[in-house]
Amino acid sequence: MRCGSNTSSSYKTDYKYGLIWLAISIPLCAGIWIESGTREAIFGSIPLLIGVTYLISGKYRLREPE
Repeated sequence: MRCGSNTSSSYKTDYKYGLIWLAISIPLCAGIWIESGTREAIFGSIPLLIGVTYLISGKYRLREPE
């Protein structure tokens, strides 16, 4: 019986999560940069780095044998 939590993920879900994080973080980071400058844009780049990490994770999961 499964409890609803899926502990194993595939490279497709990592790519999907990475693209979602990037789609949210790029406008966020650009908006913060335009309004406040580069010093505050560092905080907006945190979700950007999370998205890139998911994409890299998906790339390395693609190489693993299933």
